[in-house]
Amino acid sequence: MAEVYGVNMEIGFADIVGFVIIFYVIVLALHNKNIHGMVKRGVVTSGIAMGVIFFLDFLCVNLYNWLEVTPKSDFIVNALTSIMYCMIPIILSTLLFLYGHNRTSFKYYFCIVCITIIFVADIVNIFYPVSFYHEELIMYNVPGGIFVHLLGLIVYLTLLTDIYLVKSFDYEDYFLVIFACTIMLLGTLATLINYDLMTEWECLGIVYLLMYITLSELYNKLDVITNLPNRNAFEKYMSHAKNNFKSILMIDLNNLKKYNDEMGHATGDKYLNATAQTLASSLEKYGSLYRVGGDEFCLVSTHKGSEIHAAILKVLSKGQCDEKYGDFPLDFAYGIADKEANETVADVFARADKLMYDNKRKMKMNL
Repeated sequence: MAEVYGVNMEIGFADIVGFVIIFYVIVLALHNKNIHGMVKRGVVTSGIAMGVIFFLDFLCVNLYNWLEVTPKSDFIVNALTSIMYCMIPIILSTLLFLYGHNRTSFKYYFCIVCITIIFVADIVNIFYPVSFYHEELIMYNVPGGIFVHLLGLIVYLTLLTDIYLVKSFDYEDYFLVIFACTIMLLGTLATLINYDLMTEWECLGIVYLLMYITLSELYNKLDVITNLPNRNAFEKYMSHAKNNFKSILMIDLNNLKKYNDEMGHATGDKYLNATAQTLASSLEKYGSLYRVGGDEFCLVSTHKGSEIHAAILKVLSKGQCDEKYGDFPLDFAYGIADKEANETVADVFARADKLMYDNKRKMKMNL
């Protein structure tokens, strides 16, 4: 506690640390070339909401030392605290936009309803105690207020379930999300048990940082042309796949060079994306499709090779990519290898790769 001209002043260094975290994330997001459009604006918006929390908390810390204990001062502090809590549904709605997997699902609308209830409860709390109140500048929880906190946790946990559905997620991302969830829970418990708002805000700032790191990692593991998991995501998956698969499929497109040379790389990219999306949607139930090279794709599956082969023949029988992706022919070589006893992932991958090139040579010979 610092004393300035006879007045005790408590400096909210924790809030300053929070500001630094928020500033750091916003700067990173603005300069991240992989993240763009509404996603980038979503990160910045949630950061601004976090900044409002830390600013108002910093203000409250100093008001506690300057205000006299009166009903009016209780109202002022209670109003500022309620406004801080209003930022949480704003942050949750931003996360819902960034991570919501299916925006037509019941879960999505359920989250919207919960976020709306939280926001309305925080506004009402300025004038009538719904979650908490202040008396003689001391915060007290309203017994029923725990349900408002629980709604926030439910929304957060629901978002986590959607994050798990992201195809390029690996074990590191799962651990990071679980860690963020634990910190979020600890921050909520700090307020409910110890009336420790500072810990809750600091936990929220840390979670904001962790969720940005998760988002950034997702984009680093997505191919920018096909929006499929890229080679980086594939290598991480392969290093931990062990025996949790039965077969590997390798695919190599036949006409990418032709489109690039004769019609330009922009058309080549459209052809690449159309074929990739058609394959990914057709093979979705068999596993995630990765772009592992210029025109090469790989699928590691828990299904037998015979099942994958039947699915590939069905795709080829279409002759054309799905119309919604573009008017391009389906033309590719492929190789499928079943895992045999004592084989590693690398062994099966190498066999599937060889079979794919054998298939490609045969196709060229038949032209």
